[in-house]
Amino acid sequence: MKIAAIDAIPLTMSFLPEVSPHMLRAATHGTALSFYRVTLDNGVEGYGGDVDSLRALAGLAREFHKPFWIQTVGTSLRAAWLAHLASTGSEALLSHMAAHDLWVSDVARPPKVVDGWVQVSDAPGLGVLPDPAAIEQLRNAPPTPKTRRVSTVVYPSGVRWHFADEMQRHEAFYFGHLPGFSSGVHLEVTDDDGSPAFDHLWTRCRIAPVVD
Repeated sequence: MKIAAIDAIPLTMSFLPEVSPHMLRAATHGTALSFYRVTLDNGVEGYGGDVDSLRALAGLAREFHKPFWIQTVGTSLRAAWLAHLASTGSEALLSHMAAHDLWVSDVARPPKVVDGWVQVSDAPGLGVLPDPAAIEQLRNAPPTPKTRRVSTVVYPSGVRWHFADEMQRHEAFYFGHLPGFSSGVHLEVTDDDGSPAFDHLWTRCRIAPVVD
């Protein structure tokens, strides 16, 4: 599947009279919100925006009995925030994702997941205590060196697509320039080894994906 459309939509609270009272209760900054909608070619729709927009959309989901999930990326603090936010949506019934376990180190102890569920804390704030030592360690950490890297999608046929960065690779799939999953497809990652060959390939990939 691929992205069919991305729309920026002003969300006026009164556009559905039977729904607007619930949306008004969900919003905290007035009666006009905006969000963006991503539509896939299989008809699936996803929405994004700030907290107010999300809570307003959760009100719509409640009225029309449409289950949804929230997906974001952050630290354990974001995971705790997500748990609180999801708990306010009666139709937020699908599995949510904060991707907080991606990091080598974190600034707080993550919420405990048991059989796919998280208990929303009733402690003050998010219910998560940041670790001052971890924050200080990250504050004083040296900058992460930027490494030139080429990622290569290898299909079973032997066709190889080379990309200079992750976003470039994602867009190739999202916008349908490459087929989706094929049995046997795999990813190879090559870091800059200082060779002229790598420099030549990476420079070409920066302009556009390279296929061979």
